[in-house]
Amino acid sequence: MVIQVGLNGGVVKELSKKVYSFPELYKLQGPENFDQWKQALTIIFRVLDIAQFITDPSIGDTLSDADQVILLMFLKDSCVINP
Repeated sequence: MVIQVGLNGGVVKELSKKVYSFPELYKLQGPENFDQWKQALTIIFRVLDIAQFITDPSIGDTLSDADQVILLMFLKDSCVINP
């Protein structure tokens, strides 16, 4: 039995920001905080059971579409974008 909740797009977007947001303090800003960024990313990926992605990015090809989306969201959100 599958229970589906009808949420509008705005609610889903806001929830995903809260669930899949990378802590600002640990975002990659440059070489000076690379180790801290990598450690934070490894912890998050360990929770998602994809910690090996840090050392072997090719495993991304073996992930489900949903897991690939989550992985890409975390990678995109884990870096500071400078103008």
